[in-house]
Amino acid sequence: MKKIDPVHFFVLALLSLAEIRLVHLIHAHSFNYLARVAYNVASCSFIDKVNLNRLLGPFIVKGLSMLTRGDYRNALFLFNAIFITALNFTTYYFFGKLTGNLRKALLYAIFAAAGFAALQDYNVLFTWDIISVLVFTILGYLIFKKSKNYCFILLFITAIFNREDALFISLWLMIDSVGRNDGIGKLYLSDPKKLVAGLASLIYGVAYVKYIRNALWNATCGSAQSPIDNHLTVVENLKTLFISNLQNMNIIVTLFLLAAAAFFVFKPVETGFLQT
Repeated sequence: MKKIDPVHFFVLALLSLAEIRLVHLIHAHSFNYLARVAYNVASCSFIDKVNLNRLLGPFIVKGLSMLTRGDYRNALFLFNAIFITALNFTTYYFFGKLTGNLRKALLYAIFAAAGFAALQDYNVLFTWDIISVLVFTILGYLIFKKSKNYCFILLFITAIFNREDALFISLWLMIDSVGRNDGIGKLYLSDPKKLVAGLASLIYGVAYVKYIRNALWNATCGSAQSPIDNHLTVVENLKTLFISNLQNMNIIVTLFLLAAAAFFVFKPVETGFLQT
């Protein structure tokens, strides 16, 4: 990949400024609430148990509040600005590395930024939501670059402090340890080390999330979301994915997941789900 074009740098900077402003306008009505949630998680007070493992973002905001004289609203705005900008430049860099074409990389980065803004939930954009987008952008790059197992583990170690969706990294390692040599069917274990890494990180992640929630929980400060302290609503999620999403912009999410599933099922490969 060539060095970043100064014009591209200017476009990405301008794009980031516009996106930061747009996201702030979308969430202006709930910004006090979002800042209060970040404060509550960092101070482990008056917060639902399900959020007590999502420490990375709130503690970054807490650190940034030192630059804003304790003003969590300004610290959260600064946090959003930093991570939205980082996401745009990271997307540009990764697509540049994957395609070798900086013009295409810039176009893809613009589309990604537009998608991020278009799919905003009107009510909430928590710190862990933005970090998760960055985490899974990095995960996608590692997958398509066929990176070593330790790269996924390093990403997992960071991501698990952000939110429990880091467990999808573990699941990917386990899935990709299985090869197919005749399209559909005839599965075999192609990478035992990857399977062990995925299984070990999955067990550790579940144990960590359960432990940290229990360790930080104060029964007077909130209410558990479900009997096992998580958003395990599989039936409701499936209804949303295949019924509700067909009536709004989130249909893009459903179509993407179906397309991804079709890719992995029908793409002929020899070893691993992405090996050709």
